[in-house]
Amino acid sequence: MPRLLAAASTVAVLAALAACSNGGPGPSRSTPGDVTVGPSVGVQKQAAPTATVPARWPLTGVAGTVANRPALAVKIENSREARPQTGLDQADMVWEEVVEGGITRFAAVFDSQVPAEVGPVRSVRPMDSTILAPMHGLIAFSGGQPGFVQLLSDAGLQLFSQDRGAPGFARKSGVGSAPHNVYGTPSTWWSNADAQHQAPPAPQFVIARQTSAASAVV
Repeated sequence: MPRLLAAASTVAVLAALAACSNGGPGPSRSTPGDVTVGPSVGVQKQAAPTATVPARWPLTGVAGTVANRPALAVKIENSREARPQTGLDQADMVWEEVVEGGITRFAAVFDSQVPAEVGPVRSVRPMDSTILAPMHGLIAFSGGQPGFVQLLSDAGLQLFSQDRGAPGFARKSGVGSAPHNVYGTPSTWWSNADAQHQAPPAPQFVIARQTSAASAVV
């Protein structure tokens, strides 16, 4: 009798399991509802602000309204008889050259300022071509040895020579005797620059943009 009861119980359990596996109701599962996707929001990117770089004069680095003109070099005397010179304080760059007899002579380069008059104007020396060639500009002088003058021409400069009849020169009265009385007008030389000498000069030095950043230490 006990064996029959055990067998009957086993059959009942198997029948229940079969009923579950053959389509009986299982655990309920929730079905998610419809998902509504909202419109995408575009993010507009703004360009980074561009820093305004002020125009600067190429030979001094000073900000200002820059004129589109070539550099103008003028040979200016520095002997005792020539002082005080005229217009020298308005030059952007001044090169002092040691010449004969222990005296010096200036190669004054003008760009950002236009003096009404400069002088006394004197002759060229062999080092002028090397100093001034990188600026590819104009040079005004009273004269010079033919070989020195040829060096300037070969360096690509436009020459204004008083002893060859170039415009812009005059002998000034009341300032001393010749040869210390030759003066010139920079505006005349600039207005006579030819087509090959119209471009402004390239910077000759690396110039600090901030006063706190020294570009050179002397």
